[in-house]
Amino acid sequence: TRSTPMTRRKNTRLRLTLVCGVCLLLAACSIETSDDSSLRQPNAVQIQPDDPTWSDIAKANHAFTSAWNSGAASKLASPYTTDGKYMDEGIPAAVGRDAIERVFESHFKQFGRTNLSLESVSIWRFGSSLEEEGVLEEKAADGTIIDDGKYIVLWEKRGGKWLLHRDIANSNTK
Repeated sequence: TRSTPMTRRKNTRLRLTLVCGVCLLLAACSIETSDDSSLRQPNAVQIQPDDPTWSDIAKANHAFTSAWNSGAASKLASPYTTDGKYMDEGIPAAVGRDAIERVFESHFKQFGRTNLSLESVSIWRFGSSLEEEGVLEEKAADGTIIDDGKYIVLWEKRGGKWLLHRDIANSNTK
């Protein structure tokens, strides 16, 4: 039997469609999934928990939670850079220490003294800056969990001290 030009075109289109489909499938299968470290800047270095820098951030977080747990809004604002920014869910960003202090004062007026805990999950160095990813939990005086969530802090080293430059947190609870 002889094939007609129409049949040959249909067969060619079908083969081409199949070849393209197989190529797309192979390409999709070759894509590796990765953690978010592949999205980081090329000069990023992950800080390990035994690194002194991790310890510096742990100490800064301890001082922060101590100030929080004592209700000292002014002490909470002091470890921010002068142009630092605090961004929390449901409120406008607070820029500068005075505005950040007012946000914390407002929080304490609304919720009273609470107990905050922070835990670093990962820390990355970018030159003289750090990116910290962590989890948080806030409890009322009676131990009831008010909030649990996550945060990202961009730290800058100024005058030999790590200061919070950008601080964003959001809740896992609604």
